[in-house]
Amino acid sequence: MRFYSSLVFLINVCVALYYEYYLYSACFLLLTTTSLYYHSHNTRLSSIMDKIAIYIVVCYGAYLFYKKIRGGGGSNKTQTFLRVIIFL
Repeated sequence: MRFYSSLVFLINVCVALYYEYYLYSACFLLLTTTSLYYHSHNTRLSSIMDKIAIYIVVCYGAYLFYKKIRGGGGSNKTQTFLRVIIFL
């Protein structure tokens, strides 16, 4: 029953597809898959696979955020700073 929380990532898959971020959607689908596997087979390998998927999502999300800010999408430095702090 612990694996239900992993299904929340499917919301991110749908939102990323809606905004046409196909690679980000695939990353979240990978994270959903590895999280479900980790919660059903609690082994060291499944833990490592899940952490790699988390790392991929965080790094690609940071890249998209950076790209958006560099492209003029960030309104000002204070709001950008607050978004990063809230995320962490």
